[in-house]
Amino acid sequence: MERTAVDWLTALDPNRWDRRVIVYDAPGPLSAALDKEEIPWASVRRKQGVDWHYAFRLGRVLRQWDVDVLHTHNDTALFYGALAVRIAHTSVMVATLHNVGPASAKLKWVLRRLSRGIGPVVAVCEDVRDRMEGDGWAGPGTVRVIKNGVDPGRVAPGLSRDEVRAAEETPADAPVVGYVGRMDPNKNLSLLIEAFALVRERIPEARLWLVGEGPDRAALERQAAAAGLHGAIHFCGLQGKPGDYYGAIDVFAMSSLSEGMPMVILEALTHCLPVVAPGVGGIPEMLGDAGVCVPPGDPDALAAAVTGLLADPGSAKAMAAGGREMVLSEFTLENAASAYESLYLEFLERG
Repeated sequence: MERTAVDWLTALDPNRWDRRVIVYDAPGPLSAALDKEEIPWASVRRKQGVDWHYAFRLGRVLRQWDVDVLHTHNDTALFYGALAVRIAHTSVMVATLHNVGPASAKLKWVLRRLSRGIGPVVAVCEDVRDRMEGDGWAGPGTVRVIKNGVDPGRVAPGLSRDEVRAAEETPADAPVVGYVGRMDPNKNLSLLIEAFALVRERIPEARLWLVGEGPDRAALERQAAAAGLHGAIHFCGLQGKPGDYYGAIDVFAMSSLSEGMPMVILEALTHCLPVVAPGVGGIPEMLGDAGVCVPPGDPDALAAAVTGLLADPGSAKAMAAGGREMVLSEFTLENAASAYESLYLEFLERG
C-alpha cells in the first residue's frame, strides 16, 4: 500500500502539484524514495488506541502546508483525515481503501458518517467496492473504482537471471517458485511453505524464494528448518530492485488470506510470469487467464497448481503470455495517476 501511494504521488506532474507526504506512524524505508524525488514529508506520531488529539496535530500540519487535497489510504487514515480536514478547512479529501476486513457496526457507522461531504471514497478494485457497499462501509453507489497501476520500468531487471541465481546459490536449471512481499500473518506464508513441501515430493530439485521482510520471518525460518526444507527455501530479504528476482523465478505464488489488488501480481505479470494465487479479493478480476486461482487455505490445491506449471514450462509461459499486455493496457501507473489527478481537479472545481 505504501509503495503504491508513493508511486502515485511521484507520477504526478511536479510543475502542477506541490506533493507532500504525512506519515502517521514511524517512517520506513520508502522515506528514502521521497527524499530522492525531493518530496517533503513529515512524521506526525500517533499514540496507542484512539488518539483524538492526533486529528488536531494533523490539522495543524495541513494548515501550515496550505493543503488543497488530502489523499488518505485505508480506514485509519480515513478516520483521522476526515476529522483533520474539518479542523483545517482543507478543500478536498480523497480516501482510498486498498482492502477492507471485518469491523464492528459502530466503526462502519463512524467511517460512513465521517466520509460524507469530504470528497470521494475510492476502492482499488470492484471486489473492495462491493464489500464496502455490501458490508455497510459505504452507501450503495457512493464508491468509485480506480485500479492499481504499475510502472514496468521500476521493476525492470538490472541483473541477469544467471547472476541472481548465482547470488542465491541456486542452480541455473532448478525450478524456482517465488514470492515477493511482506511476511505478515495475512500473507499466510506458512501455508505456502506447507504447499512447497508437497511440491518437493514431486519435484525434488525445486526451490522456493521468499523475497521480503516482516514480523513472521523468524517463525517461517523455524518452520522451514523443522520440515527439512531450510536448504531449499531461500529467505532473500528486502530487495531494493525486486525486478531482478522476478526475472529469475519460474512461477510466482501467493497464499494470502485476503487481498485487495496486490501490486506484486501486476509486477509478476509484467515479467510474463505465470501466477498461482488464492481466489480472494480482486485477484480473480486482475489475473484473468494469466494464472491459476486456487481456493484459499488449501495447500494441496496450491501445490498441485504450482507443480503443474513447473512440470510444463511451455504451457506456463503460454498462459502468462498475455499477462504483460493486459497490465500495459489496463493496469499502468500512468492510468492510475491520471485518474486520481482528474478526481482531484473535479472536486476542487466543485469546492
